[in-house]
Amino acid sequence: MIRRLIFLLCVLMLLMSLPFARGEGTQTSDAESFANFYRIPDTIYYKGGTVLHGYFKGADRTIPPLEIAYALTSSPYIILGEPTFWELYISGGSGNYTCEALLAYQADLSLDPFEDGWETLDYFPVEGDSFEYTFTEPGRYFWAFYVMDDEQFFSFQTRIYETYEATEETDETTVVGKVNSIVSELITEDMSDYTRALVLHDWLIYNANYDYSSNPNYDASGVLLYGTGVCDSYARAYLMLCTAAGLECMIVVGDAGSPGNWGSHAWNLVKLNGSWYHVDCTWDDPGEGGYEYHDYFCVDDETMARDHRWNRPDNITDGEGYIPPDAEGGELENDPEASVEYHFTFSDMDEFNAHLEAMIASGDRQVIIYGKYTGAENNNDFYYSTYKDWVFAKIDELYGRDLLDSAGYLGIRNGLFYITLYWKSAVSSIRIEEASLRLSVGEQGTILPSMYYPEGNVFTWESSDSGVATVSASYTEETGLVATVVGVSSGTATITATSADGYSDSVEVTVLPAHRPDFSLSAATDGSEVILSWETIPGVTEYQVYRRYEGQDTLIGTTAANRLRVSSEKLPSSVSQQVYVVGKRIVSGQTQLQYTSTPISYGRLTLNYAFTLPAALTRIEEEAFEGCTYLTSVKIPGKVTYIGEDAFEECVNLTTIRIPASVRYIGEDAFEDCPLQYAEVSPGSYAEEWLLRHFPDIILVY
Repeated sequence: MIRRLIFLLCVLMLLMSLPFARGEGTQTSDAESFANFYRIPDTIYYKGGTVLHGYFKGADRTIPPLEIAYALTSSPYIILGEPTFWELYISGGSGNYTCEALLAYQADLSLDPFEDGWETLDYFPVEGDSFEYTFTEPGRYFWAFYVMDDEQFFSFQTRIYETYEATEETDETTVVGKVNSIVSELITEDMSDYTRALVLHDWLIYNANYDYSSNPNYDASGVLLYGTGVCDSYARAYLMLCTAAGLECMIVVGDAGSPGNWGSHAWNLVKLNGSWYHVDCTWDDPGEGGYEYHDYFCVDDETMARDHRWNRPDNITDGEGYIPPDAEGGELENDPEASVEYHFTFSDMDEFNAHLEAMIASGDRQVIIYGKYTGAENNNDFYYSTYKDWVFAKIDELYGRDLLDSAGYLGIRNGLFYITLYWKSAVSSIRIEEASLRLSVGEQGTILPSMYYPEGNVFTWESSDSGVATVSASYTEETGLVATVVGVSSGTATITATSADGYSDSVEVTVLPAHRPDFSLSAATDGSEVILSWETIPGVTEYQVYRRYEGQDTLIGTTAANRLRVSSEKLPSSVSQQVYVVGKRIVSGQTQLQYTSTPISYGRLTLNYAFTLPAALTRIEEEAFEGCTYLTSVKIPGKVTYIGEDAFEECVNLTTIRIPASVRYIGEDAFEDCPLQYAEVSPGSYAEEWLLRHFPDIILVY
């Protein structure tokens, strides 16, 4: 409280000394007075993102307070000589903002960033809420933004950014090369945003430990290259990894601990399915490899505020960072932890021991044993005060009883306490997370067990009805254990994996019809267009039209009707392509019926030109494809962050577009005069919001 009063007093004294007003009680809001206040400082300091907030002399202070004030870039790192795109996020107040940006520069990396050595490299007004900038000098940078909002003013800083050379992007001995290597190895295109965030969180806490030394690592190189670092290192590394994986992420600077025992701390906010969540990799990694948990992964403000504090609209703390967005949380899809079951509940370690001994006596010797704690202590407190030491002692006892070959991880996962035990006796185990699998006749699917012991293909796989589905399995060190299921005929079957000592797990398989023999397709030419038509099938809710060209199948469009009109262009007579229709009955997101028509060839008329841009592309410049009438479908690769003005203007046949979550800017008239009907986007992404604003009738596919 005293600190708060001193800060407010200092701000008031500062305001009284500045030439805000020309006369008593007169609000000064013209450009000249704004420039007088927001002049380039003589001496620049990095203040950890300090928010300075005040009112002009004579203001009645009825303007609503700020809600958020921060800046982000969609680039995971800054490459010298390459443009980066920056966005300002400011809300609250009157909304009538005038903003100028100052770029601070520190050339000598041996200097303390919180001391001297910063100089002004650039200073300019910001038009709108975004801008682009190219850094040319190696060193450290941060942005300071000076904003006037009618009767109030405020300023805030970004975090510090360091620059890298383009050659470092493929060098795994550098920070940026390591980031790209990790993301390339762990992240796949079909992963949900939640899974991406979880995989990267787990990589950090499993491969790094907290640094208790007198000379710790603060930047991302600590945990990424050397395996040790403090909270700043964890937060910076997680920010770079998430951004490189296409997630919107930021660092939060504040305090952590408890009343009377607060300490400065840094962690992250990550945006998933349109909502922000707190992620504290440091507090999920207690510092000893293998004992990690997920108590601070994807939590909301209320949960985080129990032992963390940071800038919020009603409590702007001097020196504790910009004002980040609220993390209200929400429903998270594709949560792989939600399906983890527990073997028993326990209120103390005596109960845990009784359950464990009963499992041993019955021969149910699981490799990973989960217990749900129901006692009075906080999970983390109980882990450190009791659970951890007890488990170590229990493992020693089991070794002494000649029951164990080895022991592995222990910790807390999704609120469940677990230990990993590899038994000497011939007891195997396997866990299949999938509850069900759906295939069409002739289609194959895979089952990837989430846990199995021992290693290798030592399990017997059986189908309850091989006339419906067959199964086979293989094992390599690269792929692990993989079971392949093939649909034979319509119906259901149970696929079961059984170990030599009788332990088993299973999954239900539903096989759908591949196609209806009488589901035929016809086509007629109408000038520059082709009219496709087919019979209506009872029970089908949507029809998907595909073009097959040069070995690739491309979706042309989706309709509930039994016809579709598509544009076409002339191709050489040697070129041939086919078109076919897939009819589906979809209920609650699940395909219940599926029929595929017989494909038809259509010579020199291409039914669709699906244009895929180079995978390494990061920007689509202004007017890049303006007036390209042959474009009907465009897939934008996952590294693109910028789509310039008029990029696809007057592409009069462009009906289908895929825009990844990495895109953070779409210019004015980028799709002007385009008849967009379908767009594949990520939920909560910038592209989703932009398309709904400019094409309110578009059909979004997630």
